[in-house]
Amino acid sequence: MKSYRMTLAIVVLLTLLSSSAPAFQSQEKALMEAPPLPPLLTQFEYWSQQYVQWPAATFPVWSIEVSVFVDHDKKDPLYDVVLEDRKGHKRTHYLSDAVLIPKIHEGEIHVTKINVKKLSEEPMTFEFSFVDDQNRPVFWRFVQGSEVSDRGSGLTQIARQDKRPLMLMYREQGAVAGQGTALQVGQEVSEAEVWKEISMPPFFVAYRGALTVGSEIVVILYGDVDWHVDQPPTSLAVGQKWKLSSKEHWGGKVEDHGGSLEITKISGNNYTFQFRADSFASSEIVAEATAGGWRVLSLAHGTAEHGFVIAFTPGIITRADGMSNQNFELRMGRNKRVGEGTITTSKNDNGELEWTWRFKSPNWAKGRSITQKIKTGIGTMHIDERIDVEGAPKQSRLLPIPAPGNR
Repeated sequence: MKSYRMTLAIVVLLTLLSSSAPAFQSQEKALMEAPPLPPLLTQFEYWSQQYVQWPAATFPVWSIEVSVFVDHDKKDPLYDVVLEDRKGHKRTHYLSDAVLIPKIHEGEIHVTKINVKKLSEEPMTFEFSFVDDQNRPVFWRFVQGSEVSDRGSGLTQIARQDKRPLMLMYREQGAVAGQGTALQVGQEVSEAEVWKEISMPPFFVAYRGALTVGSEIVVILYGDVDWHVDQPPTSLAVGQKWKLSSKEHWGGKVEDHGGSLEITKISGNNYTFQFRADSFASSEIVAEATAGGWRVLSLAHGTAEHGFVIAFTPGIITRADGMSNQNFELRMGRNKRVGEGTITTSKNDNGELEWTWRFKSPNWAKGRSITQKIKTGIGTMHIDERIDVEGAPKQSRLLPIPAPGNR
């Protein structure tokens, strides 16, 4: 009797295994046809230092910024100098090397020679000089006015959010500008004024400028991207990858780019992927393999030391029949929570998913929302993303839109 029962149990088990094999193979094929691509169009930057001055109200330049990028493949640091005019707030970037172009996603770009001199160690003083696009000489002297510390660190509100893509900036450490900081453009000179709001004379006097040591910046873009799987993997195993291509629309311009998605880690049903693309910063995606498709749990840029993470609950499935409302959480600066919000989903008559992202925090982001239209197919994913400002007209993709990559 025992032998009979054991034989029957084995037969039942083998029957179940054989009947489930086609279903498993079908699920694996579906997962390979529709990889978990980033559900949000973002660009991430990390700058080792950033310097800034806000000149006097009578000066034609509203701000000057210098961002320093250390490229370990190059001998010297790379520089991005931005002049923002006061009247129209046009931002013009002057880059020391064309390799920085993919990191810039706004304004006008010029590659030019930038001279950098360290004038003194105590107080730390730098001078930056170059010739602008109007053939005017630009000289900027930055004097450090305090010790670098954690004071003022954390998520920083960026002025005039209604004038730009949605940006999140995290300062790891910083210092204020000191007396002697001054900007000259052509024949006009503006010496940095006393920053009355944070000064406590005679013990501490700050001037209108700052140094950031470790700057993490996330830009949530508005544009239109079509992803296509050119070559799927042969299995869902570590090292396997999808070869991708994209057609991207930014401000009336159409760009063709390539990319890849590689499986780097598997833990049960959770998979970790490395996403690389020509026009976006590389990112890490964690997704769960389910019968309804990939459920994206998080998207991360940068490193654990200097990075940005957005986590989703319960997790995003981009198929129309798998959509659900979501909560999201933003983390920067060694995984510190800096924001959170909700995503509400719906479906229009064209079969497109419509997602609306709204912030619960930080407070200054509550007036902004992200609106997306997403459509998926076998080996394809289309994202149309825009940033809306409460009370303002909806943005149009026909307006000039900054591209995240090479122009």
